[in-house]
Amino acid sequence: MAVPGSGNSISLAGLAAEKDIDDYTDADYDDALSLKDLTIGGNANGNSFVADATNGFSASKPNNTAPYGMAEFYSYDHDASSPACNLAYHDGGQGTFNYPINLGSATGIVTIEYEAYSIPDKFVFTWNGNTYTSGSGNGTGAGFVGSQSYLSALQATAGNSSATITSLNNTTSKGRGTITFNKTTSSSTSNMQVAAPLGDTGWWFSVSCPGQQVIGGGSGVAPTVTTSGESSITSSGFTMNGNVSSKGLASNFSTTGTISARGFVYKSGNVTTSFVSGDTGVTLDQADTTNATGNFSEAVTGLSASSTYTYRAYATNAAGTTYGANEQVTTTNSLTTYSSSLAGRTTDVCGFATNQLYHHDGSQSYPVVNDVVYSDSGGTTFLTPGFRKHGGNLKYRVDSNGVVGAVTLC
Repeated sequence: MAVPGSGNSISLAGLAAEKDIDDYTDADYDDALSLKDLTIGGNANGNSFVADATNGFSASKPNNTAPYGMAEFYSYDHDASSPACNLAYHDGGQGTFNYPINLGSATGIVTIEYEAYSIPDKFVFTWNGNTYTSGSGNGTGAGFVGSQSYLSALQATAGNSSATITSLNNTTSKGRGTITFNKTTSSSTSNMQVAAPLGDTGWWFSVSCPGQQVIGGGSGVAPTVTTSGESSITSSGFTMNGNVSSKGLASNFSTTGTISARGFVYKSGNVTTSFVSGDTGVTLDQADTTNATGNFSEAVTGLSASSTYTYRAYATNAAGTTYGANEQVTTTNSLTTYSSSLAGRTTDVCGFATNQLYHHDGSQSYPVVNDVVYSDSGGTTFLTPGFRKHGGNLKYRVDSNGVVGAVTLC
């Protein structure tokens, strides 16, 4: 395992060696090196060493616009133990490599992208007793991906005499694919194993945790979206609110992405786990197809009174769909409208006109003891305390919490 000596300084050449061949001590680079290149990939100095760009994405800096420094490089260190998601790994060497990945405790969709550059390699991801393998299908492939022209060479390697190669037609490399699965438990331990039996191979992969930025399908980076608090709550619905702060990136990882849909998913109950469109009991409610950052909203109606619902905002571009956090909201009581007088300070209200419309949560046409009365039909503002007259000969008292304490005859 390539680990720099304790207390030793590390040169840019050492960092280049770690990123290139997983060895801090191999400093045989004669070219001028750039810390920016080593951090996000490239060769700004025009030299022969090109730092791999796939190591340049993280949850904290998905668009590579933040300053570059040692901390950013170490987030892509090959030797980090159980790193968080959204780190892309690359190794150009021959052999078998295991990368432990900490998927976190959140549930939801995990996205894995991988690519073998023509020379076939195999990617096997394991989590919670499940195995997802590269090739055709969503994690159900035969293993090796790349160009068919290397089949004889592959079968000549140890243990691969009957191996096959799946050529994925989406790229010239024939080896780029995506795997997604629904992480349904809090189990966080997983592992990516890469088998690269042939020399001169090149490959990379990325993993995105639920709710985080997605680097998927060679189509760029998904949008950044947050769920905002609800508004306009009634007994039968409310307005869901969200915000897109970034439209993501196009497939060249530099051009701003294009939003194709913004909206919400919701389900009944106080839901604390992640859920996405297509899950059982989840309703998809698209707000718009506006290609823009900023706030968006959508009203939902036809819900049950005094019931709790949970919703999440989402935004979609060519790279995928990102979901915001869960937001819980409870609809108000179903209220009955009745006529009453203005408030009086004493019980002497029998002469007041009953020309005001108020609302109560009881089952009768007028409020009785322990009903709650409101000044608005949405049930958000209690009636001010005092005595009031209802109908021709009833008077009632309301406390500071809108509760009816007594109903008597005038």
